[in-house]
Amino acid sequence: MEDKIKQILEIVDELDESKKQTILLECASRIGTPEWAEAVKDLIRRMENLNK
Repeated sequence: MEDKIKQILEIVDELDESKKQTILLECASRIGTPEWAEAVKDLIRRMENLNK
């Protein structure tokens, strides 16, 4: 999981402030919910697609 977090941080670091805030808000809104793990997986998938 730590490797995935580092990957996300590297990607997010390259984005403008608006996109960073959107991504962080989306993730934060789901923390503590049953959907949280799925949301993280979905975010990683979408961020990987952005790199393509």
